[in-house]
Amino acid sequence: MQRGFIHKRLVPFRNSALMRPEEVVPSQILLVEDDYRRRGRTAIILGVLGYRVTATESADRALELAEAPGADFDALVTELMPPGMSGPELASRLRKRIPELAVLFLSGDADAPEFVAQALGVSDRSLCRPFTPEQLERELGEFPDLVSG
Repeated sequence: MQRGFIHKRLVPFRNSALMRPEEVVPSQILLVEDDYRRRGRTAIILGVLGYRVTATESADRALELAEAPGADFDALVTELMPPGMSGPELASRLRKRIPELAVLFLSGDADAPEFVAQALGVSDRSLCRPFTPEQLERELGEFPDLVSG
């Protein structure tokens, strides 16, 4: 008895373009963190998780980036108190332009979840520092419209 393999070939029925999988475009995250080490670390983690990341050090700069032509942010990851204005105020102002914006607040304060819930409601998430890449991934996973690549 001979041993070998079976080779199957898929042949498109009509249009080969119909056989291609859809191209997945990862979500764009706006990261606001004034500490350059934490900003760099978090941006790297987000990139490794498959997101496109634009990082900045202040709320004012985040607003400028969001108003730039072609800006298309799906999520805001910000500290609770970035330079320029509070994180909740920044989120509120950005949501005037992007109503469906997902928001994740970062804080070193263990009381952050209650603050966030009072400030903007239960749709926002919070994560206390220090956090692991797995914790960040889990929190972002709570936003059903975010796509990682």
